[in-house]
Amino acid sequence: IGTMTTLKPEPSFADPVYFNLDKRLQQHALWLSGVTVVLALVCQAWHFILSFAIGALLSAINFSWMKYGIDRLVVLQSGPSLPLSQSNRKIILKYLLRYALIGSALYVIFRFRFLDLRGAILGLFLFVGAVLFECIFLVGRSLLKENDGRT
Repeated sequence: IGTMTTLKPEPSFADPVYFNLDKRLQQHALWLSGVTVVLALVCQAWHFILSFAIGALLSAINFSWMKYGIDRLVVLQSGPSLPLSQSNRKIILKYLLRYALIGSALYVIFRFRFLDLRGAILGLFLFVGAVLFECIFLVGRSLLKENDGRT
């Protein structure tokens, strides 16, 4: 998948909510996938579990490549303007490859029907669920802080 660039926030604009956000999203994704697999095991839905695992793997690759690309673009934007280098072309290629990989996997699953389409799509949306879970967590935490100050 490749190494990821870690950006250090500027002290004046540092917001503790964004520290380790990618690690929290990965933890949420692991918890959500664990719950999904346990529920599918209870129902003995083996095709669903395999399809979900393939979709979740593609979702993790997609998230990793997207994070790497965004980190690189932020670093490039904060530095001096440079011509399009081999590294930048690699970022663009990975960006386009993400969609080709996901589209190809869904086409093969849909066309040949050897796996459960619902499980694959649910796996692909794993990190979307992780982001939604993080949003709910942050809103709940801020509401609790707000209520603690007024009570």
